[in-house]
Amino acid sequence: MRCKSLIDVRLLVGILLVGILPGGAVVAEDMEAELPLGTIGAGTFSNQRLIADAMKGVAAEVSLRGCDEPERFETYVVETPQGEPGQRYWHELWLVYGCDDEISIDIRFQETGLHSALWVID
Repeated sequence: MRCKSLIDVRLLVGILLVGILPGGAVVAEDMEAELPLGTIGAGTFSNQRLIADAMKGVAAEVSLRGCDEPERFETYVVETPQGEPGQRYWHELWLVYGCDDEISIDIRFQETGLHSALWVID
């Protein structure tokens, strides 16, 4: 699948995500799989809007690393949310598969209010 636009990326996100838990946490279908080094769980604490926003940066980073045809991605929690609502921060690892490669993206999130957050790719 060639991701040429945000619509393609959102379609990819919609296909890959399995379910949403209260609080916006998304969990992967295969919870029995071995976790990547440094992670504490599969899934994400980001809601669908934040995932779509962060995916723009992830897609750009993957392209910079030489892959213009990402096929799928998996999300893992490195650090659970800490702080008060509206000021929480957390750390995730997103693995992107494509171009015969596995690309690791470290991404940090920081709430900037009750309904907004920023993300930074390390």
